[in-house]
Amino acid sequence: PYHGYNLKDDLQYGIPGWGRGVGWFLYSISASIDYFEFNNPQEIQIIESFRQVIDRTIKYQNSNGLFNWLLITQKGPIDTSATAMILYSVARAINKEVLDAQYKKCVVNGYKSLCGYVNQGKVKQAMGDCAGFSMYPQFKYDSYPWSVAFFLLLSHEVIAFKD
Repeated sequence: PYHGYNLKDDLQYGIPGWGRGVGWFLYSISASIDYFEFNNPQEIQIIESFRQVIDRTIKYQNSNGLFNWLLITQKGPIDTSATAMILYSVARAINKEVLDAQYKKCVVNGYKSLCGYVNQGKVKQAMGDCAGFSMYPQFKYDSYPWSVAFFLLLSHEVIAFKD
């Protein structure tokens, strides 16, 4: 997904594959699952798109389970906020039985690596606040609410995994 989309003029804005943007997209669908009845063709299409984006996104997951700030930049900085958002969305979908258990491995691998970035309740190595479309702070990584919150949400979902 792109960072933004204007429905009125049918234009995409920002860059495609911005990790946290993908995380927000996946989060919005995973948060909507509770309201789906799964008998509506539009809801079924949304879930299919959700699965497709997850499958494409996971292809960019590093061997340590983390994601870079821009998914396609394999030598770019790790972004713990993007990682936590993406993995939370996948874990929630697994627990809601929208995704198969085969996805657990990528979630658990990433979760274990994320734990290494936690220090005194802070989740380090999260990209700073975006200043607008295509305005990403490349040299400002620290702990922010969007890394801590999604790490906590992810932790809850991982704990809820059925063996």
